[in-house]
Amino acid sequence: MPANDEMMEKVIAALTGRIGSSSGINAAWTYDLGPHGHVFVDCRVVPHRIARTNGGGDCLFSLSLEDLWRLMSGRVDSQTIFTQGKIRLSGDMALVLKIDQLLGTYRVAQGS
Repeated sequence: MPANDEMMEKVIAALTGRIGSSSGINAAWTYDLGPHGHVFVDCRVVPHRIARTNGGGDCLFSLSLEDLWRLMSGRVDSQTIFTQGKIRLSGDMALVLKIDQLLGTYRVAQGS
């Protein structure tokens, strides 16, 4: 597993690649990574913005940096990480599902 700074950069690169500059989702969300800080994704602006800050938004995903890296690298899917209790979600649950589809983090469980 990469060191924390390298892992954070890989996570941000994966998010940037999957979200693109105009995803069609008009929302913002934050990943709370505990002692490793936050990643804020703002799709309300074009091009979209990803920053290492707590920007609030419509949803909050609380998980470890390691689990977010595993999720974004395809080592685990969103359904598994949720049922294992490794992620907590708050905010707009319909948006959570749209984000999951946009990022493709559900695919491992569905065999896609």
